[in-house]
Amino acid sequence: METLTTPRFELKMVTTSVPIFQAQTWIRSHSEAFSTAYPTRYVNNIYFDTVNLDNLNDHLNGLHNRQKLRCRWYGEQTSTNDFTIEIKEKSGMLGWKSIQRVEKPLRISTMTWSDTMHYLRTHTTGTFRELLAKSSPCLINNYKREYYVSADGDTRLTLDSNIISFNQMFSQNPNISFPITNSLNATVIELKVSEDNQHLSRILSGFPLQTERYSKFVDAMSND
Repeated sequence: METLTTPRFELKMVTTSVPIFQAQTWIRSHSEAFSTAYPTRYVNNIYFDTVNLDNLNDHLNGLHNRQKLRCRWYGEQTSTNDFTIEIKEKSGMLGWKSIQRVEKPLRISTMTWSDTMHYLRTHTTGTFRELLAKSSPCLINNYKREYYVSADGDTRLTLDSNIISFNQMFSQNPNISFPITNSLNATVIELKVSEDNQHLSRILSGFPLQTERYSKFVDAMSND
């Protein structure tokens, strides 16, 4: 099954010096009355790119329209029975995703990359399979994510911490043992608001951080 999310403005605030409880305090004391929208969980991603790293270079060069291809699942394990392949699209600050769910087991700790890629291509269709056919794994990351929603339901917020990344560029088998050590130890607040939201400046004023371009994928890949 393939789904397409609604385009929304996506804005990120990043800090490497503020403890997680301080960020949680900003969120819970905000005038938008954020509340927990979903239980905290761990997010796992495998990112893919072409041999020339076209997606990474598009991000580094600041292209207005860009995309990322990833496999995602949830939980504190290296295996799953239910995962998605996602094409994350960006046009300026607007972001949306095409998602294809795969209800099949994935065991990256016991499969080679060759076997894993064949498996993923076999169990996907359409554009997802086409992109996987010309891509290779370049990064695995995982992090802890908290989910919040404003009282009016229009603003979604996530708080990410404990980010760990693993380079896959020269590995025949998935590398889940040797993390990248020189990427930012960041805490990331991300806001997602509808295109017609009239109160964005007021929402942002409730945080003592500036918005900035930031990608966990780009940070890890460009600092390894």
